[in-house]
Amino acid sequence: MPDSVIVQNSSKVPARIVIVAGTYDGVLVGWDTRQEEDEEENGKEGEEKALKMSFAFTAHEGSVRALCIANSSTKQQPGQVISAGYIDESLILLDLHKNQQVGEAKLPMELGTPLCIALAPWSAPTHALVGTSSGKIAMYSLGDDNNATTNNDMNKKKKSMNHNHWNIVHILSGHSTTTNNSNTGVSCIATHPSGKLALSSGNRDSTICVWDLTKGRLAHIHKLPASTNSKKKNISNIVWSEDGIYFAFSYESHVCVRHATTGEDLLDIDLNTSNDNNNKTQRVNDMCFLSSFSSNAFLAAVCDDGSLPVFCIDPVASTRVRAIMAIQGVDRIVVGTDRLKFIRPLSNFLVVTANTGGVLSIIDLEGAMRILLSDVSENDDDEDNSHGENEEDEEEFAAEILASVRVGSGARITNLAVWCSNEEAGEMQKPEVNTNKMKLTEFSAKKEEEDNGDEDLTTRARKLVQQAKKRQKKEHQKKTKQTKFQNA
Repeated sequence: MPDSVIVQNSSKVPARIVIVAGTYDGVLVGWDTRQEEDEEENGKEGEEKALKMSFAFTAHEGSVRALCIANSSTKQQPGQVISAGYIDESLILLDLHKNQQVGEAKLPMELGTPLCIALAPWSAPTHALVGTSSGKIAMYSLGDDNNATTNNDMNKKKKSMNHNHWNIVHILSGHSTTTNNSNTGVSCIATHPSGKLALSSGNRDSTICVWDLTKGRLAHIHKLPASTNSKKKNISNIVWSEDGIYFAFSYESHVCVRHATTGEDLLDIDLNTSNDNNNKTQRVNDMCFLSSFSSNAFLAAVCDDGSLPVFCIDPVASTRVRAIMAIQGVDRIVVGTDRLKFIRPLSNFLVVTANTGGVLSIIDLEGAMRILLSDVSENDDDEDNSHGENEEDEEEFAAEILASVRVGSGARITNLAVWCSNEEAGEMQKPEVNTNKMKLTEFSAKKEEEDNGDEDLTTRARKLVQQAKKRQKKEHQKKTKQTKFQNA
């Protein structure tokens, strides 16, 4: 087994990538493409990048419910990792320079369990928003030195991210706080890139709250129209585009994209009703915006049937839906552990995905963008093309897997966070649009062999998962005995 996984097409990959995954057993596992020893030995630039496991340790007593990586002011070094545990109700701070825990903060008991986290603003964050099971959002101040530029200021900044400098400045109330339903609470939070406002939704309350973060108060509540069966909609995901012009949200198999200024629906689609195979298992688990190109925005989603659709958002022709299945889905029973649960954007059209089997993959979706833009040219050009014979040779894949790693055997990934540097990141070139006729449904992802990464650290991660499971089992048995003794 090799010590690391080589990332294919390294010219498209940023200079450094950091991936952190949280598991159901409270274990945090990280991977990094920075290889300081190799750089010293080779002293060469442009070498192939390798994704190597950098740390693995038990951070929480229960599952990791929320995870994020803060950006530093330099943009070339990652900030600290913030993770939230479901059972211990704590926030853990992890220093990626030392790969060790540097702080811990506890939520007030009346707020309940942390369910989601968002940082504001995106660059050099000064505040953290923590959504809780009580339906309230705790707005933390991370300190006053987050705009540091000098080395001395950077040292102060590291101290300001310590839990001793975390202060709750606002408690935001706007979602359901009923206690008769265990599914209540804040389901998702998304902060605007500027950090001036945020969107959030509650479990099964069919609302999107708009928060004015400059004043720390509720600005507006948007109520989604009731469905035909009067069942409340559970909005599970809200994401912003990098330029802050669009935001998207999803519930069940439904995806909607809106213009932030005009409120116009640029995309409103139900994946189940639009599926040609009549497969009714396309629940949207996660989604993210990709880079914008040629006045078009692109949105990628991952679904319960293992599919990965990519949508092209055109503000001019918003009545026309353009989409492609970059990775085809299968029946939910057949898909097994290949259900895609998370997707996070890197740079340009690179994303990181995680499935229920513990496999994380770096995927290039530039091919999907090219195909979608080629589809536009095909519809704009009514002339017949005479390249039908060579069409098969000119087909390109909508998705290309550049690297894959796996968390220890039996680990179930419950959250994912990524970071990449802007240094030496490949710039997006204008695509050579192929005007030949193409059937978008015929493109599928390339299959790559999965590699488990570093053997020693992988073994350690597996042991940590097993130890966490044993500890949880003993605690459960202890609680059961106490309950029997009390009832006796």
